[in-house]
Amino acid sequence: MSSHNCYPYHGQWSDRINQALSTGSPIAIELDLCWAATGGQLHHSVVAHNGPFTGEEPSLSNYFFERVRYTVESSIKRSQSDSRELSNWPLFILDLDVKDNTPDHIRSIRDTLKEYESWL
Repeated sequence: MSSHNCYPYHGQWSDRINQALSTGSPIAIELDLCWAATGGQLHHSVVAHNGPFTGEEPSLSNYFFERVRYTVESSIKRSQSDSRELSNWPLFILDLDVKDNTPDHIRSIRDTLKEYESWL
């Protein structure tokens, strides 16, 4: 199953990821990432399709990785004692649609992915 545009869009459809994750795995989740500055803050990567940005847009870490942490880490732990758990993998396929390829944005995404490297 593939969940395209699985992110809130200007305050609407905030339950998209919950609906997608409730279908079980494996599932492909597509998220758009923008390089945004809001409220005078420095630029940062946000899960969004486009601006204008309000500052309420979630980060990739908060919106996706932390939401699936329990599922992924539980599966990894089970796989260490039961190799049959590996037949459930991949649990998630993450498609990232990067809307701005400035070097700082790419570095920011890379740094986030490094935080979860043991899962990838």
